[in-house]
Amino acid sequence: IVSKLVKRGKRYYYRNGYLYFSLKTENFHRAKQIKHHLDTKHELERFGIFTPSNKNLYEAINEWIKFTASDRSDSWWNGNIPKIERFKKYIGDVSVMSISTSQINSFIGDRKNDGKAPATIHGDFKPVRQFFDWCVSNSYIERNPVKTAIFPRLRTIRKRMPIDNGILQEIFAEADKIDRIFWMVCYYTGLDAAEAGTLQKSYIKDNIIYKTRNKTQVPVPIPLHPKLIKLKSKIFNILRSKRERDASNRRFKKMCEKRGFYGVVKCLRHSFVSHLFNSGLSVSDIKVVAGHTSEKMTVHYTKAQIDTIRTALNTLN
Repeated sequence: IVSKLVKRGKRYYYRNGYLYFSLKTENFHRAKQIKHHLDTKHELERFGIFTPSNKNLYEAINEWIKFTASDRSDSWWNGNIPKIERFKKYIGDVSVMSISTSQINSFIGDRKNDGKAPATIHGDFKPVRQFFDWCVSNSYIERNPVKTAIFPRLRTIRKRMPIDNGILQEIFAEADKIDRIFWMVCYYTGLDAAEAGTLQKSYIKDNIIYKTRNKTQVPVPIPLHPKLIKLKSKIFNILRSKRERDASNRRFKKMCEKRGFYGVVKCLRHSFVSHLFNSGLSVSDIKVVAGHTSEKMTVHYTKAQIDTIRTALNTLN
């Protein structure tokens, strides 16, 4: 039996024997494309080759997690499971085949309406995109609906670079008391803002901070800098709330802009690693004190030394 495209009103319908249904499109080329896929599917089914198409979203996601679990670190899953759960809750337990790009666009629109930044929205969909790629490879679906979705345009992301120690000391001297202590803890420990702002007395023994990093779950021993030892009673729970830390970050940015460069509190961690590297500490030792899971990440932080290396190379005869 030869299949046909039938136009009723403005829409195209597919007819093949007893099968007759709308293709939900008014575009002839799109209708032809769908017809071609349906004809291929029916031809394969004549020879007993069936494309699985009845997988529900929850079942498929559980399969994907089991399949890829060993390829991902615990920190990756901790960061991405909430994104997957949010997507599941929005879409519901429907057939994977029925999930369309328009539903993805609707979800993106809701995230934008919630005030989420473009980078956050792109990040939300990274594991979802990977899940649908896996579904395509398993023939659960024919195409990834996320790839044709309309995402908000990403703003230019500026690189976080290490800051010269002399400039940092100027900034610390100019800051008010709370900001100065917070920024000094970030710089002299290499901890992220949230970890530095919520540092507790119980983490310190014999002037060494023993802290498991929130992001990587790697235990980190950090000897207290002499300047922090002098402030020892004042470095605990400095800025406990994210709102306070964000406000402090804005003040740090203004201090950097005033000096003609871009800088955020996260740059203090980059400066910590970079300055240790400049002082001659090995990458393997920096990896321990920075709480990195691999030396590859530590090397990423020390890439800023390329200008120093270039200058040294230029002196060679």
